[in-house]
Amino acid sequence: MPIYLDATLEGEQQLSRRLGIIADGVEDFSPALENIEKELVHTVDQNFAQRGSLFGGWPARKDANPWPILENTGELRGGFVSAVKSDYLEIGNFVPYFKYHQSNKPRARIPRRVMLMIDQERKVFINKAFQEYLVKLIQAQNNAVI
Repeated sequence: MPIYLDATLEGEQQLSRRLGIIADGVEDFSPALENIEKELVHTVDQNFAQRGSLFGGWPARKDANPWPILENTGELRGGFVSAVKSDYLEIGNFVPYFKYHQSNKPRARIPRRVMLMIDQERKVFINKAFQEYLVKLIQAQNNAVI
């Protein structure tokens, strides 16, 4: 939806301008969401490499398997998918046992091993990504007006 700015001075229309660039940009957050997506996908990979230490660490395994925790086949680590649209970002993993490790529900057998979390550092990154995107939109609009 475009934004219109109208100003009237003593009965005469002095200014009429369509501010469609900012309005259109605000309707499409995909540039900011793409930056956020890259950061979060990188965070998942980094967390796997550090055996969960980004988000508190993973409980030690009870067996003596030689492969790293959660990486016997590589299916779980490689199973993360993401989609960016104009107004949302979705990241998920459809490997059946992902939900059991990621879940914060009470458990008896499968330990919780968080692979993706929006912690304080990610929250700050996400806020800055949106702020930078909106500042660029405003600057572009100001440069176009001049």
